Amino acid sequence: MISRKINLREVLFSILIVILPNLFFWYLCHNLGLHRVFINIDYFIPIAFLYWNKKFTFFILYIFVFFIDFLLIFGQIFPIIRVYDLLYLMKFSLLTSNVYKTYGLIVFSFLIFYIYFGYKFYRKIDKKLILMSFNVFIFVYAIDINIFEEYSGKFWKPKSSLVSSLTVDYYNYNNSGFIGNYHIFGKPFSELKVTGASSSIWKDKDIRYDKVLLIVNESWGVPINDDIQKNILSPVIDNISVKKTIRKNIDFDGFTIAGELRELCQKSPLHFNLKNQETGFEDCIPHFYKEKGYKTIAIHGALGLMYDRKYWYPRVGFEEILFRDKGLNLKDSFCYSFPGNCDSDIAGVVLKKARENKKFFMYWLTLNTHSDYDIRDLKVDYMNCNEYNLDERSASCRNIKLQKQFFYNLSKIISDDAFKGTNVIIVGDHTPPIILKEKNIFIEKKVPVFSFVIE
Repeated sequence: MISRKINLREVLFSILIVILPNLFFWYLCHNLGLHRVFINIDYFIPIAFLYWNKKFTFFILYIFVFFIDFLLIFGQIFPIIRVYDLLYLMKFSLLTSNVYKTYGLIVFSFLIFYIYFGYKFYRKIDKKLILMSFNVFIFVYAIDINIFEEYSGKFWKPKSSLVSSLTVDYYNYNNSGFIGNYHIFGKPFSELKVTGASSSIWKDKDIRYDKVLLIVNESWGVPINDDIQKNILSPVIDNISVKKTIRKNIDFDGFTIAGELRELCQKSPLHFNLKNQETGFEDCIPHFYKEKGYKTIAIHGALGLMYDRKYWYPRVGFEEILFRDKGLNLKDSFCYSFPGNCDSDIAGVVLKKARENKKFFMYWLTLNTHSDYDIRDLKVDYMNCNEYNLDERSASCRNIKLQKQFFYNLSKIISDDAFKGTNVIIVGDHTPPIILKEKNIFIEKKVPVFSFVIE
């Protein structure tokens, strides 16, 4: 009778010591709307050392596995390119919302609790059950990695929803083509000049307008059905202050940072490791406007460390730079498609800067239309996808809904007298990524351009 009771406790403890951290992080992600596999098999490794009475090794390995697990979750809320960027982000931990402070406290408390739990009861581990469970999960993991496609985009996502090694996933993600571009050294720019929506400025060094607003619009694509684009642009086109409209498309294939350098500097990057790149920005267009007496302003709702923008934006020629963590001061504004301030709130800051300056070159890199086009960022729905035979739940539909919302908010602020006489140029950074396997409504490797003058 006593033996059965002890065995039952051993079985229960063996299940808890494996399931608890996985269940904790999975439930946390479920509540936050983030991605995580149900079982991270890496937790078996520190547990094995705990069984062999290697308590210090258990402690070190568990901290490491826990940190990787946390990093992949944290990176979906505050995306980071380099691990040491965490030190920078920690400075702003007290400025984040109370919700994230609470979750941070919960994560830290669980870490302490689990270490105590394992150290206190490690003698009750059922070795056979642990080994059997590990073999089952390894078998499932082996099947998963041969069936599911590797995700090689800008954000980490698990290959399946059941089992994975997050340490392996983290390694593969950081060595993927996109992230790997931030660890390359050497010559950063191609010798060939590239032209974009700002080509008219470059061609004529145009200073006919005292006010210039250049908007690089995240994931704004060219729909195959042009009626969709007309619908998206209608709030601005119908604005009585908008004159001299020009619509066209340009060829482009690349990432956001390449789209920025295309418009600001007519350059094509060979890699994205620009943090310590001091030269090559001398001929960028903000320098030209600054020399002509214009106030040069850059505005973006993400953190300044993202893609090293806080380092290379000043070198491009911007005098005033506003990021989520520097200057925007929109503490209650948070959107989800890419973590940062909402473009609908940033629009008010853009208007404020227009009112403060009689001559300006203002650059606005939008954010909330980023893939995966989180529907939580849609405050008001101005687009009926059913009119174009699109599934309302599809990524393509979410994209055009968010784009329509952006142009609606833009139309509101440009009606202000502060924007009279402004030359406005809006261009997509790249073709909208449609990750899910669905019908793509956008023309590949093309981005739209829409320019106009406000009278």
